[in-house]
Amino acid sequence: MPERRDYLLRMIEQVSRVLARVRDKIARGENAAARDELRGVVRQAGLELDMVKRMSPETLLGMLTMGSTPDPARCLLVAEVLAAEADRAAAANEGDDVVRLRAKAVELYRAARPHIGRDDQEIVDRRIAELSERRETATDVDHGATG
Repeated sequence: MPERRDYLLRMIEQVSRVLARVRDKIARGENAAARDELRGVVRQAGLELDMVKRMSPETLLGMLTMGSTPDPARCLLVAEVLAAEADRAAAANEGDDVVRLRAKAVELYRAARPHIGRDDQEIVDRRIAELSERRETATDVDHGATG
């Protein structure tokens, strides 16, 4: 399984760089460009952003499951995209989607958690706590929090 771990680490590094660019674009008010970047990232999981946003958490999780086990890499990737899209939507004053997007991201993190290593679980736990706290307000990005 070392090859799978190396693949996951490379994917995480790549996605982290893209999400940093997305957050920079959000901070500069470049919401359309940020959305385009997010669309490209979610395509890595074989999905379309608009479809992911419309799906119920259960349906989305079903699409990210191989056999009876959620694919943790795809779940984590889509969770991060949803969290960044929530930030983008908040910055663009599209507040009606923000809480729902963060809640969906939390569900994907929770689904992936049992299938990853202990160190990664701690990271996921912090991310869940952050998003759970932030999802209670739809406009926190407007007040300087960018995730």
